[in-house]
Amino acid sequence: MQRSLAQTCLTSSGFTPMDITNMSWACATLVWEDAPLMDALSGRARATLTLFRPLQLVNMSWACASLGGADHPLLDAIASSALAKISEFTPQEMALMAWSGASLAYLDEPLLAAIAAAALTKIAYFSARDLSSLAWSCAKVLFRTEPLIDVIAAGSVNCISEFSIVGLANVAWSCARLLLPH
Repeated sequence: MQRSLAQTCLTSSGFTPMDITNMSWACATLVWEDAPLMDALSGRARATLTLFRPLQLVNMSWACASLGGADHPLLDAIASSALAKISEFTPQEMALMAWSGASLAYLDEPLLAAIAAAALTKIAYFSARDLSSLAWSCAKVLFRTEPLIDVIAAGSVNCISEFSIVGLANVAWSCARLLLPH
């Protein structure tokens, strides 16, 4: 079955971006690390990333992070496509894109800078969870941008009652890690 799935990914002309992301998401959810299938999905994704919508880019990035596999050619291609579409991303998509890279210790500075700039204009729409994820992501890879840290801190105060204890601790840890000298 595994060989037939990989073969289908490689040969089917009707395999859409949604199909690629759904299959990648399913493999990640099941923690099914089938190398030939993931290689086939990665190749198909890289060939069609310009057709992916923001959520599909995020789901591919999330799948890579969830499987713990740093497929750098795919991550680089996802980052490049996301950078071109960052103005279309929702706050949740921005936070998840940053989290996916950070969880793999993958730092794409141009993408994080674009996420930070876009987040500054949409911070009022970030949930407590989005703020926590974005703060943690920046701190994890030591991506310092004081305007974003200030806005995350201010946004956190505005919705402090919505935070879980872990989320609030993540924001506090992130601010300390990014603002204190190392």
